[in-house]
Amino acid sequence: MKRPGAHPGSADLSLAVRRLRADPSLRFTEVGRKLLRTLDPSAARPHDWAAMANSLPIHCAPMIAELARHHAASWQLLAESLTERIDSRDADV
Repeated sequence: MKRPGAHPGSADLSLAVRRLRADPSLRFTEVGRKLLRTLDPSAARPHDWAAMANSLPIHCAPMIAELARHHAASWQLLAESLTERIDSRDADV
């Protein structure tokens, strides 16, 4: 089930990360800090991917593509786990 506002637009991503960084329950736990580092807004943004792909050495492309697929699958698992947790909480209310 999709929730309104669950997927912030590109312009809102930096604001979302800033809000998460301000949350003490994330800032003061190792897991939270690790997540915040991963969400660093200085990382490449989706509009940078094509330019990056065109600039990388072609002999590295297969390995980078596989790593990108792995990371995408990992993020998808995180999203699904969080959605299950949210749905479970909503069912309890």
